[in-house]
Amino acid sequence: MQICDFTRPQLEYLRTNCNFVGDERRLFDLRADGRTLDECCEAMNREMSSVKAISRKVKRKIDAVMAWKREHENG
Repeated sequence: MQICDFTRPQLEYLRTNCNFVGDERRLFDLRADGRTLDECCEAMNREMSSVKAISRKVKRKIDAVMAWKREHENG
C-alpha cells in the first residue's frame, strides 16, 4: 500500500502517532499528495538515495505504528 492510498483519517492518525521528524514529515506529506519519488527529490532538493533512505524510515515507522495498533485492538 502506498501512502496516497490511505484515507484522510488514516493519514491524520499516522501523522499524529508516527513521530515523523523533519524530512520524514515532508516526504510523508508529499507522498500523501500522490507525488512520485522523483518529484519528492525535486521538492526536497535531495538526491534519490537520500529520499529512498528517508522513505525506508517512514515505512518502518508506519509499519511499527500499524502493528502496535493491531496488537492493541485485538489484545
